[in-house]
Amino acid sequence: MNLSQSSLSFSEEILHIADCVRAGKVILYPTDTIWGIGGSISIPAVSQKIFDIKGRPPSKSFILLVNDVAMLSRYIHPIPPKIENILSVTSRPITVIYPYPINLPSHCLADDGSVAIRICADNFCKELIQELDECIISTSANVSGKPFPRFFGEVSSDVLSSVDCIVKHRQWDKAIGEPSTLIKYGKDDSIEFLR
Repeated sequence: MNLSQSSLSFSEEILHIADCVRAGKVILYPTDTIWGIGGSISIPAVSQKIFDIKGRPPSKSFILLVNDVAMLSRYIHPIPPKIENILSVTSRPITVIYPYPINLPSHCLADDGSVAIRICADNFCKELIQELDECIISTSANVSGKPFPRFFGEVSSDVLSSVDCIVKHRQWDKAIGEPSTLIKYGKDDSIEFLR
């Protein structure tokens, strides 16, 4: 475990954590919902390590985080107008399961070829993703079957000791986080609210 240095500025921590991600390390970081564990989409071993930390099978895929609609369009093209409309009128974090992603490695996709992507509103995540210039893997920072951590203080010691790098930003924040709204977009242009 490598705690990010507390003396680093916001910008310096972004660069430090981006270097960790590029090096294939698993990070523990704040998102716009709950604390997550994640890493590079480009290194398959990262996905396997996250599955091992979570204690869940690879058949359960991860969420990918992007920083804006322009980055989303690299992986979902065209973005369905119904989804664009929903994303433009809501302030709540929304994760969308898309049936036809592009430009993503197979280890980031569900068994049916779909992918769940969220445009993240958290400043740290947005800056990190911008620095990396690609989406990142995200999943809740808990062991499968255990409660998700609503704030940093609830992250289990098992997870803390298993990740490679821990972001210092927002560790002090006691605001209660909740999972995002989850929508499934169908090939037939249907929308199903799953959570």
